[in-house]
Amino acid sequence: MIKRLTLSGSTLDELRGHCLYWYVTPLCFLALELEPAARSIYFAVARFHDADAQPPHDWLAHRFVLSTDESPRWPHAMCRSSNPLLDGRSDAAVRAAHEQLYGAPEVDLGARDGALLAWSAYCKPDRRPTEPLPTTFAPVFSMARREQLANEYIRGPFAVTAQLCATVWQPELLHGHLAPARASAPTIHPPAGMGADELARIAANIRTLSPAASWESALDRDAERLLQLAERLARGPLSEEDARWLRGPQIDALLRAASVMLSET
Repeated sequence: MIKRLTLSGSTLDELRGHCLYWYVTPLCFLALELEPAARSIYFAVARFHDADAQPPHDWLAHRFVLSTDESPRWPHAMCRSSNPLLDGRSDAAVRAAHEQLYGAPEVDLGARDGALLAWSAYCKPDRRPTEPLPTTFAPVFSMARREQLANEYIRGPFAVTAQLCATVWQPELLHGHLAPARASAPTIHPPAGMGADELARIAANIRTLSPAASWESALDRDAERLLQLAERLARGPLSEEDARWLRGPQIDALLRAASVMLSET
């Protein structure tokens, strides 16, 4: 079973940011935690063109690749001779992380109208499905375990170094509008030090929130209840009644408030 993951953004840049924060980062954290031998993980994307198909067509794909090397080179991270976790342990940890976060072994990010489309600029052009995976996929994000420094406060089970390691292959696809800009479009920034437990809990709860048409006045009128829900979300799962009550921009406001609470506790 494949679960469709709907992420928001009115531009490709907003959509990439939302995808990175709500999907890629929590998944990387949890996959690293689930595979003890892993020291790092890559999020990579690819664009394929099949000229032999009828009719010929293009499609996008993404992969997570765990490695025993804390600073693996690319494309060596996807070569069995350089990465022992490609014996099946990498894919198993990634599937398990998806199951825990989304209740499915993999997710569909939307290759034509969703979050995967936002990474098109970082895909190598004109790749063929018959070419080796190490040369067709391009890394865009990496996360590596690191040792905790003296007197350093680290939230979560272990410390990490995360970086955007993307190369722009198709600049014409870097920007663009997916939908008319909305005043209530989310601009969420991850709190410094947020760890796997917090990210996983929020990511797991976000799929229980049902967005609907937005309205401005509701935020002021329901501010007190939103604050109460943010406190509950920061401590643990929301109830079904709470999730049914939430609508539109309330969801974005709630997630921002819960993130701030988690970063300050």
